[in-house]
Formats: sequence, structure tokens, C-alpha cells
Amino acid sequence: MGKLAKRVFIIGSCVSRDAWELSPPGGDLVIVDYVARTSIASAFAKPYPLDEEPKVRSNWQLRQLIIDAEKGLEKRLREADFDILLVDLIDERFEIFEKDGAILTNSFAAREAGLGNQALKRGYRMIPMTTPERSRLWVEGWRRLCAVVAEANPGAAIVMNEVQWGTHPKMPLEAKPEMTSEANLYLRTFYRHAQRTANENSRSLIYDGELFKPDPDHKWGIGPFHYGKELYFKTIDQLKTIANELPPRKTKSANNIALPSVSRFAKGGLSASERMVVDEAIRARLGVHDYTIDGEYLTFSRANILRNPVVSLDLERGIPVNSTLKHPQPHFNPTTIGYYGLESLSKYLASNDDLHLKAAECVANYAIDTIREDGVWPSPYEHHWFPGRAGKPMPDGWPSALSQGYLLSHLARMYVLDQRPEYVDVGRLALMPFQKTVEEGGVLRRVCGDPLGMLGGAREYYLPFYEEYPTELPSLVLNGFMFALLGLYDFAEATGDETARTLYREGEQTLERMLPFYDLGNNTSYDLTHLHPVNWATPPNACRKGYHQTHMIELSAFNILERKKYESVYLRWALYDRGVSIKGN
Repeated sequence: MGKLAKRVFIIGSCVSRDAWELSPPGGDLVIVDYVARTSIASAFAKPYPLDEEPKVRSNWQLRQLIIDAEKGLEKRLREADFDILLVDLIDERFEIFEKDGAILTNSFAAREAGLGNQALKRGYRMIPMTTPERSRLWVEGWRRLCAVVAEANPGAAIVMNEVQWGTHPKMPLEAKPEMTSEANLYLRTFYRHAQRTANENSRSLIYDGELFKPDPDHKWGIGPFHYGKELYFKTIDQLKTIANELPPRKTKSANNIALPSVSRFAKGGLSASERMVVDEAIRARLGVHDYTIDGEYLTFSRANILRNPVVSLDLERGIPVNSTLKHPQPHFNPTTIGYYGLESLSKYLASNDDLHLKAAECVANYAIDTIREDGVWPSPYEHHWFPGRAGKPMPDGWPSALSQGYLLSHLARMYVLDQRPEYVDVGRLALMPFQKTVEEGGVLRRVCGDPLGMLGGAREYYLPFYEEYPTELPSLVLNGFMFALLGLYDFAEATGDETARTLYREGEQTLERMLPFYDLGNNTSYDLTHLHPVNWATPPNACRKGYHQTHMIELSAFNILERKKYESVYLRWALYDRGVSIKGN
């Protein structure tokens, strides 16, 4: 069995969460849950009564506000399975309102919803961070937190991320140096108490004081705890060291679950323990709870394609440009651009930041301007994908079902946003390659849906597969096929287009029939080139971790669209991600 990733539950602020974006840890550390905008003093107190759902623009902020008011942290800690509880205390900056043991954190969302004024009218008293009463309530909350972790996840390490406020000449007036010094004094007091009272596996992340310098170019703007990237690199490096030092810990459920039998491969119906594994994977953003054309596209609001070293931004057109070792001349890659569009639109929907909307509009304009008469967004370079297994190189201008799928999804979702008719016209043109075979210049490949001859091998059992790489020999890349199907689904849902709906429905039948061929018993295969007769002696092209997790995320969307048809497949793939393999004979 391979090494398992350490599961991290975060209680704190963007300081801890942003480390995963600015210094990705790879597969070593996986976030299973994240709770923010709550003071430890509030988290385990009596609930603050909400008469109705608060009016908050950000869905994420609303969720955190409800967790704080209804005291949902304890339930989440008891349900989650984690190796590390990472805690930072930056959100102790918020005042709290207290009355008869009921507490509410005065977070940004609470202020936006008017709950602070409501609390004062109800007779609550406001308690700032830097008071003895706040310290007493914090100690009570911390004691309860340690007790819950000991009961629910014995052996899990409590890791205190000991970050402090920094100063900068460009800081706003409310973060003046004397306020920063007072806040840091109380933070250090809380940190020392935590070190003395946490469990035997407790650790601390320690930093050189120079790293607390605010970054004027931080994505959230300048602030006393919006640091330069060096601090986030240090965060991940220290966490990896701690993770490697921790003794193996028996999970609550995953490694004690029997994998679904073959007879359940494409059927729903999970036990409670199996459901826990699925829920934990989705909380770690290795799947989605919902899939709609007016919401985030999969998990793309957390993506950042510009972090890829071969991708940069063309400032004139507002879209990414690629430059690789094989193709060093800068060029516009429709796959990269489609990804960037969906990422930007997802970020706009999560933040209402018009800069992200502008980026999404630039991608939509690119899609309108560059589509060919045959409906293809061409890849502007010759590409020899998988030499020795897939045949000759693909010529300059080759189509990709992945590019088509990304850009179809983007146009569909932009159409939902602003009803621009050009998006529909261009999208309908982009359906043409799905109806032309690879030999005809399209992305359609007919594959046998009855490879074992169990259905007689009749022609009607040859099913459509949309090729990410229209190679000479069939490549049948799974992730590109699924992204293409999602593009067809999105366009059909947004516009009512029956051609797109038929192409999706027929392709989804292929997915259901072909999916078992990608299952390797401990991983998934990236493609099916190993099944071609000329490659009979070659092994499967097993996915590296990131691509297997992409398969998981995509499949979770199909499980929603197809009414839990793929639920037990997703369970097995989630277990593979944890290092669990199918038992042998």
C-alpha cells in the first residue's frame, strides 16, 4: 500500500488556507474541512438565535456565519477524519457579542447582515480581543476544543500556526503600529497557553519575524496578515515535516471498508461508513456537492492556471498564452484559455469581483473570434502525443474534445449570465466536431460497447467517444472525454439545444459502458492505449495522483447529473486516492 496523504482540518483564517494555493503541497496534505470567521471563544458556547437566514452576498461567508451562530464546529470535528488540526488565531481580531453564555463572532458577514446591531438591541455586550474577559472565554473554548479532538480523533495532532500581525507604510489607519503590538501581545499569550494544554502530538509552526511583513500585492489586498509568499512556503514545509514525523493513525472508517463488489460497480446505495468516505472526499474538494450551470464550475474557483510555469497572461487580449519546451513560440492554446475562462467565471461568482468577470468576457470574445467554419477551436501546433503508442503526430490545427468542452461550458455559463446571442450561435457551430469522425477532421471515435461479444457485436453497440487527442490510433483519454460531455450538457441546459442534448446522452452511455476499463484496482488509467492490439505488451498508463483526483471530481458531477448512478464507483476511486487497493484472490 502506498503512503497515505495526511488529512488536515483547518480552523482559522486565509493565512492557513491560502498556503495551499500559494505553495501547493502536492498529494502529501489534503484539506478535509475548513472553518473560519469564528472565535474560539464563540465556537463552543451557546448558539446565537437566528430568526431567519442572514442576508449575505457571499455564500461562503454565509456558511461560516451560520457555523459560528449555530455552533456547528463541534459536529464537523466529530464527523471528520483528520490527522492534523491546523489552528491559527487571526480571526480572534473580531469582537464577540455575549449574553448568558450565548456568543456571536462579529465577523464581516455578521456586520453585513446587521447582526451586530441586532445583538446590542437584544442586550448582548461587545467584548474586544484585548480584554481579560475575552481571554477567559477563549480559554474555556480552547479547553472544549482539545476535549472534542481527544474524543473524536484520538492521536490527531493539534498544530498551532503561530502567525502574527505585521506592519507596512501602506497599511490602513485602523492597523496602526500600536494596535498591531497589542494584538500580537494577546496572540502570543494564546499561543503559549495552547502549547501548554494541547495534546501530546501538539506542534507549532514558528516563523522568523521578517516573514510577517505584509505584501502590498497580496490577492486579498494589503493587510496586517496578508504576507508574502515566503511565509506560505514555510507553512507548507513545516507541515510536511510534522506529517512525516507523526505515527500512523488508524482512520475512522476508510481502511476498514470493503470495496464495492463488481456487481455494484454502477449502482448507488452506500452504507453509513461508505457515505463517510465519500463525504470526506468531497469536503476535501475531490468532488462536488452540486452541479449547476449558474454556479461554480466543478472546483475551479480555487484553480490558478497562471501559476503553471508554461502559462503567462497576454495583457493586450486578457487571455493566457502558452510557451513550452516542445513549442517555445508563444501561442494561444484553446484548452488553456477555456480552463482560464471557467476559472475566472467561477471566481467571479464566488467573489463578485468584476476583474474576474472581465477575464471571463475576454475568453468568451476569444471563443467568438477564433472558431473556424468547421466549428473547431484549433490547437496551433503539431503534437505527437504518446509516441510509440498512438501513431503519427497530429498536424497543426488539430481539434480537441477537451478544448471544445471547456469553451462550450464557458459560453453556456456566460449566456446564462448575460444572454448574449452570439454565445449560442458560436456554441452551435462548436457542436460540429462532435458529429464528425477523427478521420473527417472531428473528435468523434466509434468504440465497441460490446468488447467481449456478450451482446452479439452488432453495429448498434458501437458507441461515440469524443477524443481529447484525435490520434491515429485510438487514445480514449478519460478526463478529456468527461470534460467534453460536461460541455455538451452545459450548452444543452443553457440553450435547450437538442443536438447538444443528444450528443451528451449518447456519450454518457459510452461513459457508463466504458468506465470499468479505466479501473485498475488501485488507481485509474489515463487512457486506453494499452488495449489496442499493437500495444498488447504495454502496461496501462496509470494516472499520477492529480489526474486520478481530476477523474474523481468529474465523476462526482456525473453522479449528480445521473441520479447517483456512479456513487459506488466514486467510493472506490476515493479509496484508491487513500492508498486502498482491491483485495486479491
